[in-house]
Amino acid sequence: MQDSKLQARMWLTAMWLFATQKDGMSAKSLQANLGINSYRSAWLLLQKLRVAMIREDREPLSGLVEVDEDYIGGIDEGGKRGRGSENKQIVAIAVQLEKIDTKKPHDSLRDYRLAKIRAKCIKNASKDELHAFITENVAKGSTLYRDDWSGYSGIDQLGYKSEVFKVKTRTIKGAKMVPVAHRKWSQRVALFLMRAQAMVPITN
Repeated sequence: MQDSKLQARMWLTAMWLFATQKDGMSAKSLQANLGINSYRSAWLLLQKLRVAMIREDREPLSGLVEVDEDYIGGIDEGGKRGRGSENKQIVAIAVQLEKIDTKKPHDSLRDYRLAKIRAKCIKNASKDELHAFITENVAKGSTLYRDDWSGYSGIDQLGYKSEVFKVKTRTIKGAKMVPVAHRKWSQRVALFLMRAQAMVPITN
């Protein structure tokens, strides 16, 4: 709020809207609700609120953590799909899973809930990029539930334990399906596309 040309009342209203919208808040919606003439002003305000929500002292993910990467962007005909696509932005994602108390004799992924999530735009799906994302966001000693992509090879040597699964495919668009992380990220992508917003790095 310091050095801002917007009134304190405008900031407080924006904070309330940002905190109470269940489906999130787009810059366009914020602009309309506040009656701001400039879309850029609304976008910058929203970005500042998003950054303020990030805890600098937050703990890394731990326990059972599902990791994956996915591509987001508009739907373009032709071109390469999946890893290596030139038309989309690749995003690494990690989801901490917590056990739900059940009386079942054997565990399955359905017995876990989504506890915390980390996501970040990365340059590519290389070992350097994925290893850096994991070591930055996941505590050593955690179990990584992941696929057999070569970018994850050698991660166990950095202090992790991996449970590798075989990737299944959908018939729609041939998208790679990961049990939890991909499903959670797909929901976010759908929301972003509906709002026609520009994608920014996500770290909270």
